[in-house]
Amino acid sequence: MDTRIRDLESQISQLSDELRDLRRSAPPEPFENYGLVAAAGPTSLIDLFGDKDELLVIHNMGQRCEYCSLWADGFNGLLRHFQSRSAFVVVTPNPPTQQKEIATRRGWQFSMAQDATKEFTTAAGFWTEADGWWPGATGFRREGDRILRTGSTTFGPNDQFCSIWPLMDLIGGPQEWEPRSPS
Repeated sequence: MDTRIRDLESQISQLSDELRDLRRSAPPEPFENYGLVAAAGPTSLIDLFGDKDELLVIHNMGQRCEYCSLWADGFNGLLRHFQSRSAFVVVTPNPPTQQKEIATRRGWQFSMAQDATKEFTTAAGFWTEADGWWPGATGFRREGDRILRTGSTTFGPNDQFCSIWPLMDLIGGPQEWEPRSPS
């Protein structure tokens, strides 16, 4: 194998270690308890924690985005591992009835909620007037009634959050391939 590939992989690994250390050392930020809508009706961010003190929120652009669905498909496979430590929810602009339809079609098992007002998603940095909805993830910790944001990142093709991209690179890259809904 080309030594440049191994050298670059080593550099990426070192940078990933540095990024992980920076994320872990960043001070948590207070975050408001925004209202959302779940399948059972109105809920709030703090309710999404359930019996856990940590919450991982996946910001999803909704059923119109095949890429967001691709990430969600992967998270679905990891769900039980996430839930052994933290609560996990996907927040989309779609109302719960649409969420249920796509979850059934794709076999998703995770909790979902709608941000109908865009207030939560805007505060988290995943919706703007100029760009609309944006995919990513935000980590939260609960301390009593207090919510703290512990980290946040965006998603995009070739990121570290969807295993299909680096694996496709081993077979020549995605080329013309794009994710599609299952038939």
